[in-house]
Amino acid sequence: MLESEIGVMYDKVITEYGSQNKTIVNPVRLVNLSTYDAVTRGMADNSIIVQVVEEKARELVSDGAEVIVVGCGLYAPVCTLNGFVKLGGDVPIVDP
Repeated sequence: MLESEIGVMYDKVITEYGSQNKTIVNPVRLVNLSTYDAVTRGMADNSIIVQVVEEKARELVSDGAEVIVVGCGLYAPVCTLNGFVKLGGDVPIVDP
């Protein structure tokens, strides 16, 4: 799957589960890190992944999000293993 298709896929999942009334406008947002950079530089230095997720989480919270679900099988566990499980002490960062 192309990176550009990932957001569309998650938008479809939100709609299929009937959750669109529980999300902010434009709830699916991609981080500014390619998959290649995530598995090379990000695995060598996990702070790179945590930083891009935190930046996107702050953007989502400023748009009204109360919970952040990291929808990536790489980024979510990296955040959890590095202790990034809450933003600002009160917004949960969920590792599904």
